[in-house]
Amino acid sequence: MRPALGAAAGVVVGLVVTGWLATAVEPWGSGPAEVDTGAVTVPSAEAAAAFVDAWERSLTGTYRSVARYERRRDGEVLVVAEVRTAQRPPLRLVVSGDTVTARDAELETACAVDIDGRFRCRSAAATTTDAQEVADEVALLATYVEGPDVLYRVQRSEGSGCFDLELVREIDSPPYGRSARFCFDDDTGAVLSSEVHRDTVDDVTVVSELSATVSDADLVPPSDGSAASSE
Repeated sequence: MRPALGAAAGVVVGLVVTGWLATAVEPWGSGPAEVDTGAVTVPSAEAAAAFVDAWERSLTGTYRSVARYERRRDGEVLVVAEVRTAQRPPLRLVVSGDTVTARDAELETACAVDIDGRFRCRSAAATTTDAQEVADEVALLATYVEGPDVLYRVQRSEGSGCFDLELVREIDSPPYGRSARFCFDDDTGAVLSSEVHRDTVDDVTVVSELSATVSDADLVPPSDGSAASSE
């Protein structure tokens, strides 16, 4: 459940901001703001740095997980999908509903159901290394939460594996909605749950199974004609 680059599955939330030049609101503060989390006050700059570190660890850890993704509106569940992730960098496989993405050191593979209702896969040479993809993704995330012109304010209770994001500038289609929460596993680094609250819908993902053991078979994408796992 790679938490970026593909918003189809909750924690697989896109990191591409559209409309960055939209009108900005007043900055939420000057200098490192103090955030009262209700437990221990944590400087927001410190929480943001910890969030970026946790995100990078989630991209570089080894784990296998099964999660339930829901898109909700006003309490009603609109979309449900099972998301299966196996990750042992540079190898990665994500199965979400009837779509599959996978990569190894040399190939990137994408699978989906075509207009004829058949499940098909296509592979192409990777245009960059996994390490470079991770570095680019982490660098982009850092621009959202660190520095003098942040997009999101980050807060957490000290020692907690969960981070709360609050939008502080007005842009079109903010990547994590108006607010969001991400919780990470201490042992594997995997995202255990995420909530992204947008203007009209909420995206919620919760992991039900998690293992630090990933076999070679766990990382093999399905072949053409096979059905992806879905609910």
